[in-house]
Order: sequence, then structure tokens, then C-alpha cells
Amino acid sequence: MRYKSIILVIMLTLMTCSAVSGDESMDTIKIKINDEAFDVKLEDNPATQELVKELEKGNITVNATEYGGFEKVGDLGLTLPTTDENVNTI
Repeated sequence: MRYKSIILVIMLTLMTCSAVSGDESMDTIKIKINDEAFDVKLEDNPATQELVKELEKGNITVNATEYGGFEKVGDLGLTLPTTDENVNTI
């Protein structure tokens, strides 16, 4: 089976911020897949907070490969905290 590679770049550019009690908190990041960019709404949890801290240092590039014929997988290159709670995607 031949795998197609996709490059995923997670960026902090053009992010949406909202004011919360005088502090700014990020709720959206931009993800670029090959040449197309998408706005992604973040959940408010320890994993996304840690991801944002890492993104403040610079972009994260993930070289993803096809898995099972219907999804892409790749390594972030860092470990994020887990809370083992169910979340829904839209």
C-alpha cells in the first residue's frame, strides 16, 4: 500500500482572541494543510493550553501519513496533558 504524505502546520497567525475578565484568552488557531488554511476552535482544557504555549515558541509541523484509508496520523513532537474526557467534533 502506498501512503500519501500530508504536511500539517499549526500556526498562531490570524487567531481570534476574546476578553475574559480583562485577560485575553485564545479560542481559535489557524491550521494549514498543504496550501489550505482552516480556523479551528479550541476547547478550554490543559492540552490546548499547553499546545498554545508551544505555538507561542513557533509553528509546529506534522508530517502525516494515511492510516486505514480514511484518516491521517502524525507525531506532534511533544506530549500534551490528558484529561480522558469525551469531546464532540462539529
